[in-house]
Amino acid sequence: MDRFDRFEDIFSVVDVGLFIESPSRLIPYMKHHGFDEEEILCVKTIADSHPDELSDIIGDEDPRKAEATIARVARTPGVDRIISASILRDLRDASDAKLKRDPFASKEYEPICVDAYSNGGRPASDDMMFVIVPDGEAKVDRYSGNNIDVVIPDVISFGGEEYTVTGINEWAFERCSSMESVRLPPMLSSIGEKAFVGCSRLKSVTIPKHLKAIGKDAFEKCPGLEWFAVDRENRQFSPDPQGILYSEDKKRLIKAPCGVSGEIWIPLEVAVIGDKAFEGCSELSRVSMGPGVSSIGDWAFSKCFHLRSVAFSDGLTAIGNGTFHECYGLTEVAIPESVRSIGARAFSGCSSMTSATLGEGLRSIEKWAFELCQSLTSIYIPSTVSSIGDEAFAMCTSLRRYQVGSGNNWYRSDGNGLLYDRRHNVLIKAPRAVSGSINVLPGTVSINERAFEGCANMTSLNLPGSISAIGRRAFKGCVGLEEARIPKNVKCISDSAFSGCASLESVEIPEGVAKIGCGAFERCQSLKSVKLPSSLKSIGYGAFDPDVDIVR
Repeated sequence: MDRFDRFEDIFSVVDVGLFIESPSRLIPYMKHHGFDEEEILCVKTIADSHPDELSDIIGDEDPRKAEATIARVARTPGVDRIISASILRDLRDASDAKLKRDPFASKEYEPICVDAYSNGGRPASDDMMFVIVPDGEAKVDRYSGNNIDVVIPDVISFGGEEYTVTGINEWAFERCSSMESVRLPPMLSSIGEKAFVGCSRLKSVTIPKHLKAIGKDAFEKCPGLEWFAVDRENRQFSPDPQGILYSEDKKRLIKAPCGVSGEIWIPLEVAVIGDKAFEGCSELSRVSMGPGVSSIGDWAFSKCFHLRSVAFSDGLTAIGNGTFHECYGLTEVAIPESVRSIGARAFSGCSSMTSATLGEGLRSIEKWAFELCQSLTSIYIPSTVSSIGDEAFAMCTSLRRYQVGSGNNWYRSDGNGLLYDRRHNVLIKAPRAVSGSINVLPGTVSINERAFEGCANMTSLNLPGSISAIGRRAFKGCVGLEEARIPKNVKCISDSAFSGCASLESVEIPEGVAKIGCGAFERCQSLKSVKLPSSLKSIGYGAFDPDVDIVR
């Protein structure tokens, strides 16, 4: 039974006049006559926002007036224009049959054919450029107009031949900021990468029945996008009542319109949340994932500024790069034990995050994973973690302690909350908010690059004699550090190692040091003199400020 038959079935048991008087009464009858959630939501939205117009569509005696009302009401925000027009037309046709009125004489969405002209040897029509491809087909190559409602023709006639429009090329509608709707032709099979990038006022998209492929970032930076709808005969994609786009089997969540808001529940069938699926959904507040979700793609929830809570699936194994980048409202996360990897910049810029619980079973934390999490005060590294990327916790200005699980064979922490590479005896990172006097563990052979960078509250430092290498920028910006004693095994003080240590008054550089790197002690305003060892062979540019007295 098709949609027309279901409406006709309702009118066979309930007088049409009831719905003309109060069109919202259609909703419960639709629920009991086989209509799907998308159809019900569409009619409910229109009934709530345009009750008088919906009443006219059902009951007006003038078919032309009813047709014009359908065309106008179909543009209601939150519903797809073409899908809603189709539903409203079936509703009107069923009421015509019941009330024995003449049906519509014309249809708004008949196939469209345009005559294209030559533009530099290529077909063009109404600010739309095409390219001809084999087998009598054409693709939209570029649109340069400023229409609010854009119609892509089904067929173009050019040079005495007709070509079916089957594709939209990459960047074809880039930054068409006037466009609010686009009508895609039914034979369209592909949409190229970034085809509609930056179409800031685009409100809805209906996927036609033959579309098989949507390129990467095709609808990126479309903040006004409220809805995806899918032709019922399409076998590649499917929507949900919230206007989110999925693969046909619902295994992959492809893209949510930026206008989605409030709480979202990821359906049970979904296994993969695609790259950038919810990127820029700034009004999204909570996400709950079904148990089937095993992977979250790169930048999937990036820039969801008001996202406050995420409930992860217990079957999740991977969190991609930049997944929750700049989710400013996110205050805490609990990563389940099933997760094996957290990607680069996965939680970077989550400035309100105070707690991040990492589950046992986690193996890798990639570079910059938690950078700029400025409210994070402590972090527990599970015993299973074997890889931590460079600057994974960079610029976490409130971080006071790293704590490593006792059974970890790769990393360890000490009483000051410093993080070490257990196998190579390297001090990897000090928490940014560490304070007072710091003792580095005996046996440590190297201070990693940027290990203490920005530790402004550290006042003194005791380095063991086992230290032989100090990395670049290791103590840069330690403005409270008053003295530095370089261990005798150190051969090189790297570039910018103590740059910006404004309180540093004395530094002891022992015999054996052969090189001092560029800017090693620049902007150390309290340092007035320094004695250099006879072993020194190279001093980099700007190693000391010009007013420092150098004693040899």
